Amino acid sequence: MSWLKLTSKALYLMQGGTEQYISKVALESTDKSTILDVPLDWFTGATSNLPRTMLVDMQAAVEPAQFSLPDGALKGKKIVLDPGHGEEGDSGAVGFETSELVENIIQADEVAKYLRSKGASVKIVLNSDNLDLGEIGARGKGADAFVSLHLNAFNGAVQRHEVLILPEATQEDEQLAELISKELQNNLPNPPFQNGGVKPQRLGVLYGVPDGVPKVLTEALFIDAPGMSRENVVKAAQAIARGIEKFLT
Repeated sequence: MSWLKLTSKALYLMQGGTEQYISKVALESTDKSTILDVPLDWFTGATSNLPRTMLVDMQAAVEPAQFSLPDGALKGKKIVLDPGHGEEGDSGAVGFETSELVENIIQADEVAKYLRSKGASVKIVLNSDNLDLGEIGARGKGADAFVSLHLNAFNGAVQRHEVLILPEATQEDEQLAELISKELQNNLPNPPFQNGGVKPQRLGVLYGVPDGVPKVLTEALFIDAPGMSRENVVKAAQAIARGIEKFLT
């Protein structure tokens, strides 16, 4: 049996016996009341005269830490993932006896596994054909989101995560980047991980992505600094996946 969960931001139709939501509606608040439109299809056997608008008292002051959608909720969505580097002789940054390329592929596999469990179609562009950056980005044609997965490196001491967008980013690009950035912040411990936020940067792979496809590049952590571990690479990938999930719902 489904149930309703009210938070400070939305009313959720929850899947019975779980903390997964099926659908949600945003709340519109005034000084005296909160108004929301409840879809008729939330109610089994609803009649045509069922009120769609109601006043509610706010019950929850804090948004839940996270919700995840039930399996199949992303059915029909298409995501293209680019595990960065892989061109001949290019393994990216190195540190802690591993390379960026190795960890990027692990990230891509983890993100794909999560999104596929929700019903999404996920394509991973493994660069075994020495594609240039524009050609990789072009593989995002027709996708609902394109995400290029990377790790960073600097001086062996800096540890943070950041999400990059083009200077000409669309509102959808920015929204996708902000949701991923928030999930990384929520799921990687501070310290040592600082939140580098969302930054504009001219990136060849993103310029190759066709117009209309939301696109970002993630730098999930610094591979050469304390805090780098396979466990944290996986945590970061799971956070990225949840950010994509929230963007698509």
